[in-house]
Amino acid sequence: AVQNELDPDRGIQLAGDFAVKHPNSTLLTYVHVLAAAAYNQKGDIDQVISFCEKSLKLKPDNLMALLVIAPMLPQPQAIRTGNQEQKLDQAEQYAKQALQLVEQLTAQPSEQPGQFETRKTSYQRDMHSALGMVHMQRSLLALEGPDRGELEQAEHEYQSAIAATQDPGAADYFRLGEVRERLRKNDAAIEAYSKSAELGQGTVIKTYADQRIEALQKAKGQAPAKSQ
Repeated sequence: AVQNELDPDRGIQLAGDFAVKHPNSTLLTYVHVLAAAAYNQKGDIDQVISFCEKSLKLKPDNLMALLVIAPMLPQPQAIRTGNQEQKLDQAEQYAKQALQLVEQLTAQPSEQPGQFETRKTSYQRDMHSALGMVHMQRSLLALEGPDRGELEQAEHEYQSAIAATQDPGAADYFRLGEVRERLRKNDAAIEAYSKSAELGQGTVIKTYADQRIEALQKAKGQAPAKSQ
């Protein structure tokens, strides 16, 4: 019932009821992840992280929980309070653990080989993207300006996220553009932003990407040429 519930508030209630009625169930770790997913629908990142942590306390190798929490923990909204370095270290650990577990995955009985490969590579893409965010956020914690070593690691992780799948996302290309811009690789940044705009047609990402392209071209003394 929790898994099939489409209304997030009702799903959260059902998950809470399950936890009260079955506190020792081996399924509780998965129910906590379903509650986290419901909170994600509501945009409540703090609760998403909280329920994933509850899940991992019961089962430290719960891949479902790791796949949800690793991309969330390094987000600016999540590290705005508390020990930022500690949170980024934890996010890195979760993402690397998830990547190890993904390598051990086997296809489900109902999955075709192509379906399994798509699922597996999507997990790898998301974890490399999470690691990219970890390194990008770490670079901003440096007292004397952005840490170039961390930015270079971030660039590598976003490139790995893009290469992991045949269906890379506009957001990963945009983040790659941000990292390259901070590394002063402006031509490469424009290339990444252009790809982000292309993939992000009809979304706010295209607007942001076009703005960055225009700013970088102006800085080069070129006439702005927005992506089509």
